Amino acid sequence: MRILAIDDSPDDLDLITALLDEADGDYTLLAVQNSSEAYASLDDGPVDCVLLDYRLSGESGLAILSTLKERDADCPVILMSGIGSVDVAVDAVRLGASDFLYKDELSAATLKTKIAMALQRAALSKELEQTLQTVKSLPPTSDPEFAKVVKEANLESVMARSLGVLRNMSMAGSSTPVTRAVTGVSGLRDRNPHLFHELVNRYLGVLDPYLRQLTAKSDKPLSEMRAIAHAVGSYAGGPRDLLDIHVAATEIGARQVAPSRAEAVLIEGRLLALELMGLLVDYYRYRRIEPNPERDQN
Repeated sequence: MRILAIDDSPDDLDLITALLDEADGDYTLLAVQNSSEAYASLDDGPVDCVLLDYRLSGESGLAILSTLKERDADCPVILMSGIGSVDVAVDAVRLGASDFLYKDELSAATLKTKIAMALQRAALSKELEQTLQTVKSLPPTSDPEFAKVVKEANLESVMARSLGVLRNMSMAGSSTPVTRAVTGVSGLRDRNPHLFHELVNRYLGVLDPYLRQLTAKSDKPLSEMRAIAHAVGSYAGGPRDLLDIHVAATEIGARQVAPSRAEAVLIEGRLLALELMGLLVDYYRYRRIEPNPERDQN
C-alpha cells in the first residue's frame, strides 16, 4: 500500500515513518516536504492514501487538498494538524478530506485505523455511486409490461419481478461485496441482526409518508431518512446493506396493503432507496466531526 505523507517538518515525517513501521502493515511510505515534491511523486504513480499537514510553508494544506482531489477525486486524504480547531476539521472534510487527525493523537494504532477507515469509506462511496447509477437505470415505473404483471399475476410474482434485480444487487445476492473485501466481515444483516430488523421497521415507518408526499402536499420524512442512512453508515454499512433493508421492508409493506397499492410500494418505493443512497453518500463524504471542548480551548 503506497502512502504519501506531505509535511514540512522532518521530525514529523520521521515520526510518521516510525509509527507506520510499528503498525506492521504493508505500507510503502513516500515522504515529501512540499507540494512540488508531492505532485512529482504522484506523477510517478498513484497512491492509496495521502497524509497531509494542514500548515505548510508556501502552499497551504487546504490548497494542496483541493489540487489532490482535482487530480484524483477517489484517493482518500487525511488532513493532519497540531491546531485544536473544529472549524479546521470541518473545512477539511467539506473540501474533500476523508478524515482529520490531530497530531497529538498520532500513534501506530491511530494511523493504522485512520488509514483503514479512509480506504473503507472511499471504497464504499465509490460502490454507492455505481449502485446509484444502476438503480437509476432500472425500467421506469410506467413500464406497461409491469402493469400487465400487476393485473394478471399474484403478489409473489409481482415482488419477484420488481425486487429481483435489487435483491441480486443487495448483500444477500452478492458473494464478494466491497464491504466484505474491505472490512473482512459480512453484511449488516449477519453482523447485527437486531439493528438490521430495527432499520427494516424504521424504513417501513418512512415508506408510507414518503410515498404520500410524491402525490400530495405533505412533508418528506427527511429527518428520519437521514437518521436511517447515518445508522447504516455508522456500522460501516454500504449500498448492498441499504438494498437489503429496502427489499425486506418493501416485501413486508406490499403485503400489508391492498393489491392496487402494492405497485406503488414496490416500484415508487425505489425512489426512497435512491434518496437514502444519496444520504449515505453524504454521510461518507461529509461526516459530522464532533467537537472536543478540552482540545478546542487550546
